[in-house]
Amino acid sequence: MTSGKGGIMQIYEVYSCGLTVKSDIGIYTVSDAILLLSVYGAPQQVKALLARFVMGENISLLSGEDRQVLHKSWRSSYRMKIFSIGYGKVHGLLWQEDIDQNTVFWMSPDEKNWAVRAAISRRTIPFLPEWLPAIEKILIEQEIFTPLQGWGGAEGYEAMWKDDLVCDLIVEKIFKAKKRLLKKAA
Repeated sequence: MTSGKGGIMQIYEVYSCGLTVKSDIGIYTVSDAILLLSVYGAPQQVKALLARFVMGENISLLSGEDRQVLHKSWRSSYRMKIFSIGYGKVHGLLWQEDIDQNTVFWMSPDEKNWAVRAAISRRTIPFLPEWLPAIEKILIEQEIFTPLQGWGGAEGYEAMWKDDLVCDLIVEKIFKAKKRLLKKAA
């Protein structure tokens, strides 16, 4: 199995209260709050672990000798879906209900530009596609975009949208800078 980054995808162990399942994808905030979690295992284990998490139990992520505790974000509701994958195993998917409002994420580097463009286009922020790299850089500098943590090729930003501020930044840092360059060239 390969990751979106072209290497071997590492499968993590996720456990809580004696239950252990495997995970291939996860995204969490810098405060270790889970946004998206994909797990595999026996039906009872997956359902119990995800239900315990939704009820407020922390889960631990194991990678080799490293252990990290991840928790539920209390500002948001969660949804989960269980899919049978045969041979007595299921795939469980857990996500924050408002993940599409405050999060920009992608599963491979090729999807990054599309994800940032889609997120900005849902706002009241006018932009030209060629400005996207500069807009992304400005949003990171102004801490409107905070990088997310993750595994399985999952990456992204937690977005604290302030449309008026972003519009002002685009005008000041991109539009006016391009105008100044045009004046110097003339």
